[in-house]
Amino acid sequence: MTSSDQPAPLVVLSFKKHLVAMNVSTGERAWTHALEDKNTYGALRVEHGHVFFITAQEILCLNYLTGKRLWTSELPGAFSSSPRIITYNNCLVLLNIGEAACFAMNDGALRWHDKFRGMGIHGGAMAAPGVWTDIDRIV
Repeated sequence: MTSSDQPAPLVVLSFKKHLVAMNVSTGERAWTHALEDKNTYGALRVEHGHVFFITAQEILCLNYLTGKRLWTSELPGAFSSSPRIITYNNCLVLLNIGEAACFAMNDGALRWHDKFRGMGIHGGAMAAPGVWTDIDRIV
């Protein structure tokens, strides 16, 4: 495959009721995804050909190149729309408000959820080999 055969890099933007992917090189819109009658704000993560949009209620997973919906998964517990996020070992792990949950990246199945009772309500950091988050930034 030559460099001209590879898909153009996209940046994904979040608006009140839409997700939009823009071609970074040309500024052309690659796709738009409506967020189904919701006043929705959330966190975005692009990994392994997927776009993950996390709101206070659910995770929406789209195909990075097409914007096609792949799956949605309801969030357990009391998550906000801005959790800490890492992807590791084919999992999407969220940490927020003293709770953590792990979802399978391929289908959104909940693998585990823990409320960490008695450990405080502010989950500020998490790590796995080669990936980490802290309070101020995601690397």
